[in-house]
Amino acid sequence: MGILYIDDSNHGNYPEIKLAFFAEDEHAAKKALSWLNKNKHKEITEELLSEMGFNFLVLERWMREMLGYNVSNIMSHAELIRTAKSQYGLDGVIIDGETAHKDILGIERSINGHVPKIQGIAHADQAYAGAKAAGKIAYRLYRHMARNSCPEAVNIAVENELNARKVDPNIVNYQGLATVMGLHIPIETRTPA
Repeated sequence: MGILYIDDSNHGNYPEIKLAFFAEDEHAAKKALSWLNKNKHKEITEELLSEMGFNFLVLERWMREMLGYNVSNIMSHAELIRTAKSQYGLDGVIIDGETAHKDILGIERSINGHVPKIQGIAHADQAYAGAKAAGKIAYRLYRHMARNSCPEAVNIAVENELNARKVDPNIVNYQGLATVMGLHIPIETRTPA
């Protein structure tokens, strides 16, 4: 059991990386952040993968356009939480960024079974080492994906492990979310200013 911290990289641009970092407690999160700060090479390495428990979702432009801003966030958070819940067991979830109550309800209703306490906290990455670690890993992952479009530069072991950690949402499950849940979430294609 532990805490899941969710942050993103490349927010508002595409692809956007949503990353969920798991830590057993704040002490473990501080230890992970310290490791990231000491290993500043900004690469996704086999060592980083062996040290850090995380999953990620790649949010593409077409997903935002199909689902709208709010529902695509609900989808990405719910899918990451569901995956981590089955892997680790969770006491709580901290999302970096203020999250509306209706969006937290949407996330909770999209997860089967027990739902850990979910909090959306503005600037959580400044208050929680785990949220800061999630942001740093998300940034490294975004840069890794941007850099590794060249096949000869790819480390097969790293790519295989990343593929195992990638969460692929079933987007069809979320298309009717606003209506089915009665949340009155506007389906819109623009991102907030």
